[in-house]
Amino acid sequence: MDEHELIQLLEKASRLLRLQLDAVLKPKDLDVEPWRILDLLADGAGRSMGEISDVLVFNRPTLTKIVDKMAMQSLVYRNIDPEDN
Repeated sequence: MDEHELIQLLEKASRLLRLQLDAVLKPKDLDVEPWRILDLLADGAGRSMGEISDVLVFNRPTLTKIVDKMAMQSLVYRNIDPEDN
């Protein structure tokens, strides 16, 4: 198998997993992106927006928009870090 075929297989697997995950999350009125954030935050340790962005590979404006919506739905809450200038 060459590199191109491997890339195609990985993309196909990713699409199939995304479809399956969407099917599980849809009845809970949840999209994949918020679920990924909740999964990361599930340990209760809290994370900065920068850390979430880096770990989940979201651009920061998109992450802010998603987290703001999640906060309005009471899925997460945001604290201001006193050390963040």
